[in-house]
Amino acid sequence: MFIQPVFWIIIGMLGLLMITSAKYWLSDLNIVMKWWKWLLAGAWFVLLSLSLAGGMTLIGEGEQQAGLYFLGFSLLIILLLGVGLWRLLARKKKDTNQ
Repeated sequence: MFIQPVFWIIIGMLGLLMITSAKYWLSDLNIVMKWWKWLLAGAWFVLLSLSLAGGMTLIGEGEQQAGLYFLGFSLLIILLLGVGLWRLLARKKKDTNQ
């Protein structure tokens, strides 16, 4: 009874810490974030969270094979989208003075 609410409180605190520290992490990497980049990064994170939740729910319900297929397929897509998002975020503007 006591463990479940404490678990979700800790997960919420870690999520908040991750979100608030993202700004400082990106500024250390010299990545300028506009509102649309934040929106894309947030959408990617929500897609990752939903995919993990869906796959783990299937596994927890006794559908291990379906859960593993779901996780494998969705995480492959999320990995490809994550690489594309990282390349978009880390892209530097070309210097026009050369």
